[in-house]
Amino acid sequence: MLFLKSRGLVNAWVFEGKRVLNVEIVRKAISLIDEIEKAHESHQNFKINSDVACFKDGSLGLGGVVRDSMGDVRAATCVLSRGSESVEVVEALAARHALSIAIDAGLTRVELV
Repeated sequence: MLFLKSRGLVNAWVFEGKRVLNVEIVRKAISLIDEIEKAHESHQNFKINSDVACFKDGSLGLGGVVRDSMGDVRAATCVLSRGSESVEVVEALAARHALSIAIDAGLTRVELV
């Protein structure tokens, strides 16, 4: 009842005979928030930074970070691998791995930097 009073919904219940359930209110609020976030995210660009570390034992560390237009981290990844490819090849592998993480997270408007 306090929740209804605080939202001014008691009048609809008392005077108009409309019964409003808290579950309905919460469900509607969550739905609206999801719509707003998806609409905002669908027009937002994301930047991907990736890098690689080569170690003496032949192992490689591939990493990447996906940031939104505000600079907030939306996704991050790191993976340990082995190989003896050229620097250009392992840099490309790191970029591909970071890009795949961004796509898996549902981010489509991305830029590799």
